[in-house]
Amino acid sequence: MASPPDTKPEVADEKAISVMEQDDDLPISNIEEQPLFRRIDLHLIWAVVLGCHAASENFAALCSGRVLLGAFEAIISPGFTLITGLWYEPSEHAKRHSLWFVGNAVGSLIGSLNAYGCTFVTGGPLAPWRWLFIVLSIITAGWAVVLYIWLPDTPATARFLNPAQRVWAMQRPQVAQRSFKTNKWSNAQLLEAMMDPKTWFQFFVITTVFLSNGVIVNLPSTNSAGRYIGLILCASCANVFPMMLSLISSNVAGFTKKSTVNAVFFLGYCAGNIAGPQFFIPTEAPKYKTAFTALQYLAWENSRRDKAQGEYIDAESPERDAMPGAVMETTDQTDFENNNFRYYL
Repeated sequence: MASPPDTKPEVADEKAISVMEQDDDLPISNIEEQPLFRRIDLHLIWAVVLGCHAASENFAALCSGRVLLGAFEAIISPGFTLITGLWYEPSEHAKRHSLWFVGNAVGSLIGSLNAYGCTFVTGGPLAPWRWLFIVLSIITAGWAVVLYIWLPDTPATARFLNPAQRVWAMQRPQVAQRSFKTNKWSNAQLLEAMMDPKTWFQFFVITTVFLSNGVIVNLPSTNSAGRYIGLILCASCANVFPMMLSLISSNVAGFTKKSTVNAVFFLGYCAGNIAGPQFFIPTEAPKYKTAFTALQYLAWENSRRDKAQGEYIDAESPERDAMPGAVMETTDQTDFENNNFRYYL
């Protein structure tokens, strides 16, 4: 095969991710219990699968590779969201999520330069596009080693901190949330997550936002200008994704519940990408009824808790994040169970 097939298997990729979000994200605490598996095996497997794309000779082989890539990458964004929640205070989540999400753009930029460079690899037994997959596979495998050395499971096991700093780093993000990492799965938290209206608000919002992705993929390849304009328009709403991930970190407590909400959220993301080619839902702009309805619900819930406790608690107050760690308990409570929890708007 002199060049990669024109047919694009993105939908198959999204279907694989959506399936693995159910099997891969929900027990993410069990994966974290096995740091060697989490930090080495998953990245190495992904690197091997990526490299195997270079051996593809037809569409079936390439599509199968994309399905496996989707399966093994399903843990990435949900895992980053949980890691962010373990290390940073709620008031810091938005900036941190935006920072690591920018890696997508940086990766695309570097990947484009890499792809351009591979076009100059000529005269050998392998076509230039095959070298693209090989080079990216080697880079991914090398990064797996870096993560194994430097990425701790939790602040409590960070080798670059002394014992006192580990305690401080572990308790600092949990002043309001009381959602410490635990390897115990809670069916009660799972049920609460599925019954929480916020879970489904976020599911439907992210589904509608990413419906456009599937539409862009299926625009005719002969209309390059239209595809490029559509790509720019899609990129204009990319900031929605990290902001909603930040809301999950800030507004959902309980480790099992947070993992579950993450899974539902990414199922919505995949559903939007899959459903886009089949139908397109008109936008709610400029009133954004769904978004403002969700905000009004959270504001009402905050007010209800203030009245029930007879005090006003500002979720975004710097003084709230600065509460002494001595009052902390190593518990795993959801945002429903912790009456001191307040939602970020």
